[in-house]
Amino acid sequence: MQIAPILRHDPTWQQAAADAHSDLVILSDCNLGRNLTDFPFPNCCTEDELLAVESRIVRVLDQLNLLASGHYFKLVDLDRSEVQLLAERQLISPALTSPKPGQGVYVSQDQSLSILVNDEDHCCIRVLTSGLQLEDAWARASLMDDTLGGVLDYSFSDQFGFLTQNLAHLGTGLRCTVVLHLPGCAQRSELADLRETAEESELSFRGIGIGPPSGDTERPESNPLFRQALYSSMDGFTSRMPYDSEGDLFQLSNRSTLGQTEEELLFQVKQCASGFIRREEAIRKQMHAEESEVLFDRVERARALTLRAHLVPFSESMALLSSLRLGVSLGLISDIPLSALNRSLIGCQDAHVESRREQKEGPLSELDLKRFRAALLKARFESPNN
Repeated sequence: MQIAPILRHDPTWQQAAADAHSDLVILSDCNLGRNLTDFPFPNCCTEDELLAVESRIVRVLDQLNLLASGHYFKLVDLDRSEVQLLAERQLISPALTSPKPGQGVYVSQDQSLSILVNDEDHCCIRVLTSGLQLEDAWARASLMDDTLGGVLDYSFSDQFGFLTQNLAHLGTGLRCTVVLHLPGCAQRSELADLRETAEESELSFRGIGIGPPSGDTERPESNPLFRQALYSSMDGFTSRMPYDSEGDLFQLSNRSTLGQTEEELLFQVKQCASGFIRREEAIRKQMHAEESEVLFDRVERARALTLRAHLVPFSESMALLSSLRLGVSLGLISDIPLSALNRSLIGCQDAHVESRREQKEGPLSELDLKRFRAALLKARFESPNN
């Protein structure tokens, strides 16, 4: 397996940074889209042009010695399961799970930074951080942008800023997203108010869905492998209406990239996210005081199912992890670290479940995936030390 070097290690964002509201904020990410001046946008490029763009970017990565501290993968050279694993780790977008020649990704050793080549734009810098650490994500993305921009000639307009294939990204080319865990707001029907608050700040507040990439018609429905997963693109994760979110997870992101500086965009998203965090914490405190027995039952049921269930669909695993995370946050569970919950969120996706098989003879059935996922959860949470 070509991507084996990165699979040996967990991404650093899964470690749940202290003092970053990591119990309520799963991750923060910054996506920065850039294009080269002497090529059409990727959707208008010929195959030869896509290959030329890829060759130029990889050559620059080598010149900057970045290949010594990371890996570059030509996606067409990987098998389907490897490409899917990259998508499930949020290192590539869902569009790249059916790769074409000239498409690839650079992944840093700590898996907190990836550079997508010939996706929506010629180059997309993506940085993931644990908890509410947007400034840290932006600092690393900006440094990489300046480093590459010192060698590559970006498409830029004095009037409009950086030119991107998607007009919604014109200007800074920056889309930042915060993934929040809000079971209290969901239970108390506060989601409509949160959405209204976000819209007043010209931000987007949406639920997070699971399933295949939208428009994915190449994979037959008879083969369920890789159908259940989390996917994120330049615009964030697969979108759902807030009340239809999986695992009580929600995403907050900037809606516009034009007319404001990067720092202003980051400030707006962080300020709104901080308000949502305070609201969720107040609701949890009230629930703990008024409904302690109900909360304890929810958490203990979830823990019992992770240890005893024989078949677990991915959607159910997200619900179980949501309840366990709530229990850890409220102090009802003391022997499960947040990092174990973060690892499970990634590890319960279809390709990651499949990759844990010791004997790989033939495709997995849907029943197999549920069985292996249940075994994975049991192995992770039956030991107090995790």
